[in-house]
Amino acid sequence: ARADFPEGIRARLMDKDGNPRWSDKNIATVSIEKVEEHFAAPWAPEEHPLRDL
Repeated sequence: ARADFPEGIRARLMDKDGNPRWSDKNIATVSIEKVEEHFAAPWAPEEHPLRDL
């Protein structure tokens, strides 16, 4: 969902330069909103694909 994932793939597997160009310069510049996005459910509870388990 974010550009950092393909950038990490590029740096590690494609170019093998080990020098990713992340969207944030360091961890101190990552916004709380960006962190919280990773913990938000992508669907409503009634639409969860495993709701019947």
